[in-house]
Amino acid sequence: FSNAGYSTCAGLWLAFQRAELAEAFRVNLGRLDCAPNDPARVRLKDCGVADTPNCHRVRQKREHMSAVLRAFVLAWHAGRGILLVRGRVRELPRRTKPAHWQLPGGGVDRKVSPVEAAQYELHEETGILVDKERLQPVLDPELYGGRHYFVVELTDADSLHTDTKRVVSVDDRGEFYVRLSAEHTAATFAPDLKTSAEMVILHSKGVNSKALADLANLLPVTKR
Repeated sequence: FSNAGYSTCAGLWLAFQRAELAEAFRVNLGRLDCAPNDPARVRLKDCGVADTPNCHRVRQKREHMSAVLRAFVLAWHAGRGILLVRGRVRELPRRTKPAHWQLPGGGVDRKVSPVEAAQYELHEETGILVDKERLQPVLDPELYGGRHYFVVELTDADSLHTDTKRVVSVDDRGEFYVRLSAEHTAATFAPDLKTSAEMVILHSKGVNSKALADLANLLPVTKR
């Protein structure tokens, strides 16, 4: 504790948003702010001895995050657009996370390679299984919080059979089908990267939205 009555969490601002820190410390969001002249440090206002037992929760979360490899897939179809899935509403200890659109992907154990993680996540969340050779890496993970991004071009041959469990149509015409995981409620095709970036703004702390916006200037990925 400092003389100013703050507990300082050096470096955590780069890893977590204030909301996640508030959950880890189990304190009101209003008690967290940036230290003056140093946005990489977060201060807990008016802290006391009662706040200290929760510090281990932040440390545990950081250790868990470092042990997980995050991979996301920009799966696009030349005649339909960019494939997105919609996550369910999640009830967290201090807030409700609303349903939101997201790229297929997420965190897996670091024992697999990034491309294997991308292949697994795409299959788990959409039922689409593609060869690893079709998944092309894009962007520098170091610039996006360690997240790995891959691009794969889908064809109508990747559509699933309608007799598969939990299969839903992605488009209004009923011409392309995916199998949703239990964590998702719907799937859709966004027409272009700019629209996709706007739709996934609530996912992955906004990092995926930034990645898609950056890719919009690099890749000719759009519905034709």
